[in-house]
Amino acid sequence: MADNYPANLNLASAITAVKFVQDKMEFGASNKFPNLAAAMCVGWGGMDGKMRQDVDKDLAEAGFKRGVDASPEAWKKRIEVESYNAKSWRCGNCGEQASIAFTYLREHGIRPLDYYEAEGMFTRHAFVIIGLDPGVDKTDYTKWNADAIMCDPWRGVADFVTGQSAYFSGKTLTHHYRED
Repeated sequence: MADNYPANLNLASAITAVKFVQDKMEFGASNKFPNLAAAMCVGWGGMDGKMRQDVDKDLAEAGFKRGVDASPEAWKKRIEVESYNAKSWRCGNCGEQASIAFTYLREHGIRPLDYYEAEGMFTRHAFVIIGLDPGVDKTDYTKWNADAIMCDPWRGVADFVTGQSAYFSGKTLTHHYRED
């Protein structure tokens, strides 16, 4: 049992983070149809909502450009800005929700944390991985350590990465930021 302590702590932390984020999302995500309040807040149909506009303004002031491969320092700033704005506005899509989870876990001393995006044929989705061993191939989930945990508030998932292989299969993983 003692050998499983870090993994169990990380899983419990992911479950708590998912619940924390979902409790903060009074309006939720714009793609949880029908949700006009979230669509106006986050954006919908190619139009940015007020929260997204605020995030983009704050990120531009910090030198972060959307769609550009940014430095780790820029990603750290993005995570912090998205987390703050999404909590303030009480809405957010996957990226904002992953950012809230990341900052929540960090504030509670959970490490290491990795911020990821998975891209499929028509989708791009953000989430957090807890406990990923350093030095693993960050783009191949099949090579990750068995006790790595996925924390995905938007999908309501807190699970071992090994339990999410159907989700990861066929997607391109992009690692953006890590804190040890």
